[in-house]
Amino acid sequence: MDNPSTLVPLLVPLVTALVISVAALGTSCWFLKVGALRDGRVLSSYAGIFVPSLALALGVGHLSLDMAHAISAICPLSVVLGAMLLVGITFVGGYLWRQHKLQRDLASLCHPASPAVQQRADKVAQGFAMVIAPVLVIPAERPLAFVLGIGEAEVCLSQGLLDTLDPVELEQVIAHELAHIQRRDNLIALVSTFFLGVTAFLPSSWWAFSHLLRERELAADELAVSVTGKPVALARALLKVAVPDHPAFSPAAGLIQPDTIDMRVKNLVRLHHLKQEAARPHPLSKGGREKLWLLGLTLLGPFPVGWLIFALPHLLHLP
Repeated sequence: MDNPSTLVPLLVPLVTALVISVAALGTSCWFLKVGALRDGRVLSSYAGIFVPSLALALGVGHLSLDMAHAISAICPLSVVLGAMLLVGITFVGGYLWRQHKLQRDLASLCHPASPAVQQRADKVAQGFAMVIAPVLVIPAERPLAFVLGIGEAEVCLSQGLLDTLDPVELEQVIAHELAHIQRRDNLIALVSTFFLGVTAFLPSSWWAFSHLLRERELAADELAVSVTGKPVALARALLKVAVPDHPAFSPAAGLIQPDTIDMRVKNLVRLHHLKQEAARPHPLSKGGREKLWLLGLTLLGPFPVGWLIFALPHLLHLP
């Protein structure tokens, strides 16, 4: 029977990965609790998914390599690691399949928006310094608004939404969807879905993912308001399609998440009282910083985490 002391260095990578995961989750909770800047809260929610999945994958990989060397056989943990990656790929495949299916189903139903709606969308897009694809209209009575696609994203609105909102409110909804495009939220969702799949067995990953969805909606609201300067109009639009006793009530994909509507409206009212519309920070600088941080975390994060997990047993001079 192996000496228990020889198992210590085998377990260190996994223990290190769990400690890093807990630290990442704790940091995310702290950012959400103290109400840090919105970009930081989105980043911390993303890190709450990314860092645990990365740390556990590297920890299980290191542990399986050490155990396979010790027992001269395929380590069961290698199968666990493969299963983690397979589930992550499956989650991504499901996300892409849903996007493709939605695009295919809507191709025969959607029609280009009227010149008046398209003109309003182009006007709002100028504030984002971007050129958008033609806005698509879905012949549905439910108020819907969402962004479709990852590369060449398109804004889709339902006829019910166009009939419910006045022109000013409609501009704010379009600005919210353009903010999602500017921030590349669909791409962030795709990457986050993979990391969620890798650690789908961790409740903390689902918690962090739900907070990421909530924070990106709040961030898109803030970015839209920084361009249009009309937070009250956006709040009014949200209430028109989300208040249960309103005749037009119906959860709207991409526009409404019932569990966050109260928080979004309160945040918009706060922005109104702060008169943030007068400051008007440039949307490219605000959204650009967050994208750089997310890209840096994704590309550079594996190096320090991997170094710590693989080097810690040697740094501790374990037997």
